[in-house]
Amino acid sequence: MLIHEKFPDIDLVRITSIIHAKDGHIPIMLIVSDPEAANAVSAFNRNVSDCITANISPSALALHIQRCFTTLAPERLKIPLGRSLFLPEASQILCHNQEWIDLLPKENELLLQLCVKQCEISAKEDLIRVLWGQRNPEKYFPLSHWQMNLDSLMYSLKKKLKNLNDIHIETIKRIGYRLNIPAEV
Repeated sequence: MLIHEKFPDIDLVRITSIIHAKDGHIPIMLIVSDPEAANAVSAFNRNVSDCITANISPSALALHIQRCFTTLAPERLKIPLGRSLFLPEASQILCHNQEWIDLLPKENELLLQLCVKQCEISAKEDLIRVLWGQRNPEKYFPLSHWQMNLDSLMYSLKKKLKNLNDIHIETIKRIGYRLNIPAEV
């Protein structure tokens, strides 16, 4: 469903809630006049599937519609990360400039755990238990082995997120990690 933002007397929140209540699989695309707002992150903030500009080409529109039915479907979990959108089910991050960052399965799990405890310190031992499913990880390998694996995984994740200026993973020496996202971006 295409809706223009300047449609007279439109109550976008009411319309989207009615459509999602009737059938959560119908993508709602908002036509916006500001090209900077024509992205999925802006769409998430407006409770629609995607935002596009009026002068979009037919082939680009087809790609946006396909993406709405797959990755950006309403029933999929979406976590805002500043001006980006984390899609854990797809193991991807959609940046505000429409670029995609693909995550490896363990990187995806790690970022999801950091998002759950956003702005709080996630202890290394807790992250090790969640990522590798060990109640007693020292039974199989020394704790230093698991910590090195976690540190390597964190390095890889930070490297992928380095261009996202609104996301910062802070290392708390010998304790753990904390995901910081500024309140206003």
